[in-house]
Amino acid sequence: MVKVEKVGPKAIVWIYSYVGEIDFDGPAFQLLLDSLTGCDEILIRLHTYGGSVFDGNLIYNAIGNNSTPIDIQIDGVCASMGSILIQKARRITIVANGFLMIHTPSGYTEGDAAKHIATANLLQMMQDQFGGDLGTRTGKDKAYTAKWLDGQDHWLNASECLAEGLVDEIVQSVTEAPEELTVEAVVALGPKAVFQRFTATLQAGTPTPTDNTKRMDKKKLIEKYALQGVTADSTDEQVEAALDAHFKALSDGATKNTDEAIDALIESTDADLTDEQKKQFTAVGKTMGVATLKTMLSTVKPYASVTAKLKDQQQPEAKTREGWDWDKYQAEASKELEAMEKTDNKKFVALFKAKYGTEPK
Repeated sequence: MVKVEKVGPKAIVWIYSYVGEIDFDGPAFQLLLDSLTGCDEILIRLHTYGGSVFDGNLIYNAIGNNSTPIDIQIDGVCASMGSILIQKARRITIVANGFLMIHTPSGYTEGDAAKHIATANLLQMMQDQFGGDLGTRTGKDKAYTAKWLDGQDHWLNASECLAEGLVDEIVQSVTEAPEELTVEAVVALGPKAVFQRFTATLQAGTPTPTDNTKRMDKKKLIEKYALQGVTADSTDEQVEAALDAHFKALSDGATKNTDEAIDALIESTDADLTDEQKKQFTAVGKTMGVATLKTMLSTVKPYASVTAKLKDQQQPEAKTREGWDWDKYQAEASKELEAMEKTDNKKFVALFKAKYGTEPK
């Protein structure tokens, strides 16, 4: 369930959904934010038991990159990927009877050993990033936040969330859960069951969007988004179709720009990456964003080949070779001349051409 209500310059968005559902996947969330352009601030009232790591990362990046400040209130449960995607919010609050659950990212792969290894490496990169994000929010180092990413489910009630710095404030409960829940109870029930315990009463308490959110100001929308092929006399369905086409074009353009930025970053790194590593880093860029990819690439040390190291070691001695020609090298450093074909081919070709009048074949 996703509902929106605008109160003056503020937008309130109720999202009670699984991360990756059609109304709460990465593209849908970005389109939602695009539709709220012009608001001074956005409050997301969230209730989720987690879901897709990849959609969660897209949502996480959308929150962090949005020009309008976004606050998040946990109305019931915020578990698994939900606990990570909220980290980019300006301010996080939780209802007095709410719960947060953190655990390490997980996924699956179908294929050979190389594909499983690639997935494992990507998940490890995500886990490291999640640890850093939790540390930024709480002011703790990665050694501390690692306790939440040890392969177990870590449930925290509202008071524990506040004590750990995971939220900024505890607010009044939106609704009473069907029964009083403790941390021990939610651990036994699991994320989905706890989510369902809250859902019915939470949905009953959410408002129906006001009439002004239902009526379409077609003229304003056409002017604001420069929609083509429609006028104020067009039907609502035709204007909606034009809006869909407009946002799809924006999304496709953003995806293309992101892909180009990812390729440029990977190609510009000093590290000698294998094709498999390039694939892994490309996946990181697409799921976690260009900024995260840039940070990860900065930690990869350039690979120094044996021949390069030998060349560096020989460099001081090479200074004494200034002015040497082919015959001099053959007479006094024949092995060095032989190796030069690989270590400094440009110089090797120049010496050969000076000696024989043609380039080596």
